[in-house]
This record gives sequence, structure tokens and C-alpha cells, in this order.
Amino acid sequence: MDRDPDQPFDDLRPELSLEQVPYDEADLPPTAIPEFVFWLCSAVGGGILGNATYDALKAALGALRRIEDGPALNGTEVVGFAREAAGLWSRREGQDGNGDFEVTAVEPTDGGWSVELTGSTTTLRVRLPQRRDRNGIVQARVRDSGFG
Repeated sequence: MDRDPDQPFDDLRPELSLEQVPYDEADLPPTAIPEFVFWLCSAVGGGILGNATYDALKAALGALRRIEDGPALNGTEVVGFAREAAGLWSRREGQDGNGDFEVTAVEPTDGGWSVELTGSTTTLRVRLPQRRDRNGIVQARVRDSGFG
């Protein structure tokens, strides 16, 4: 192989002629594009089906969990639990906790109940769930809204 005089000595790349190029990038095999499209559609389709299956399974398990929850609270129970929660809050705050709270509002909310109770010195907002949990327990959250 003759060395080109314009080529530096440290450049040891072989000189290739057009006849020696084994593969031209423009000459793709005729099945390359359909295979790529099939692979791409399979990946997208698998992702969509996988997500749909996951969402369906999640909804089914959520429905089973809701079935296992306890019975829904009725209006009488809501007021009774709210009064009890207000009494416990009152004793915890160092008051006598005798239940001098008057129910001033009972409202259904997204996922539960909101009960407003007014006492001689404060107004409380008690949030209750829509139903008992699977063990029959009702958890209440009490917030002091101040007096008003």
C-alpha cells in the first residue's frame, strides 16, 4: 500500500476505495423498517395494556377493600360520636368535659361528615368518616375553630 504524501505519518488509517466498503448505510435490509415498526407498536401496546390491567386490578382491589369496611354511619351516630369527641377534647384541654356543646351544623363532605359544635367559650369542628373501619372503629378529628 502506497502512502499518500499529504497524509501524516501518525495517521495509520487504511485507505479504502468504494469497492471495499462492505455495507452502505442507505442499503437497509427490506425487513428492517417493518420490524422496527412492529417492535415500536408492540412496546406501545404492551405499555397501554399493562397500564389498563394495572388500573383494573387496582379498582377491583379497592372495591373489595370498601366492601370489607364497616357499616355507614347514620345521622344519630354522627352527632353522638361528635359530642363524645368534643367531650374528650374538652377534658384533654383541662375543662370539665361535661358536654355543654350545642350542635350547630351537620354537613356531609367528600368521604365523611363535618359537625360543628359550639360551647360557652369555643367552637369545635369535628370531622368523622363516612363509615366505620373494618374493626368497627370510628376515628374523629377535632379542630378548635375559636369562638364565634
